[in-house]
Amino acid sequence: QVLIRSRASAGSAAIFKSFFTAVEKTVFKPGRDAGEALRGVYRSKEKIDHEHRSDTLFDVKLGRGGIREIEFIAQALQLAHGGTDRWLRVPHTLISIARLADRHHLTADELSRLSNAYDFLRRLEHILQMEHGLQTHSLSADPEKLGLIAAKMRCADQAELEAAVASHTHNVHETF
Repeated sequence: QVLIRSRASAGSAAIFKSFFTAVEKTVFKPGRDAGEALRGVYRSKEKIDHEHRSDTLFDVKLGRGGIREIEFIAQALQLAHGGTDRWLRVPHTLISIARLADRHHLTADELSRLSNAYDFLRRLEHILQMEHGLQTHSLSADPEKLGLIAAKMRCADQAELEAAVASHTHNVHETF
């Protein structure tokens, strides 16, 4: 599952290409049972949920309906259908969900909801990280900080931000 997103980022692109060519048939098995692929990804998400069950703050990346669920939807469907359709084998989440919708593995409504949520949650994640100067994914419980984050997200206030988060994460989790 993790190899779907692999790509050359430093060093020799030729070495990466050689590596990925060697593992590609293992990652994208022709004739893979779609149910098996979906169950495997679902188990991965259950492990994440179990590890973070005591977290009291909402995590935009790992929380219910967060970025990871969007990524897992794309990866599950790529594992299920990428063995017979090479066009679906892309490491980028937004490109993959668009291609999955083109092949009717996602509906147009699901594509729209997932794309909008991904954009919103990624922007929120980046604002949180810039706010704290480190790699964090959790919304603050402090109303003053939430008000500042809301303004940076172009929301009128904290309530509008919370409503947007709730709407997007509901849509993602419903699809997941």
